[in-house]
Amino acid sequence: MSNQCSSIVRWQTKLASRILTLLVARIHTGELPGKRLLPCAVIASKSDLLRLQYYVGLLAIDWRDVIVAGEYAVREQGLAKVRNFCEPLPPDDL
Repeated sequence: MSNQCSSIVRWQTKLASRILTLLVARIHTGELPGKRLLPCAVIASKSDLLRLQYYVGLLAIDWRDVIVAGEYAVREQGLAKVRNFCEPLPPDDL
């Protein structure tokens, strides 16, 4: 298999793992997470599968921690909201 083909296979495997991780996500009640929670988990994971698995697992314990990780950043004064996944994404971000 060529290097290019093996790179594509690795990329597809990583993508499939991330999608499966998101598909099994549940909150503490066993329900599917709302549309705000999955983007927060994805952003908080910083493209790392283990971190994504951590945040998806955290959804089942306390989803508020996932919102803080995905929508807030640490600033000198403490936490500052830098994203709002309750609002639709602006067209420039799509």
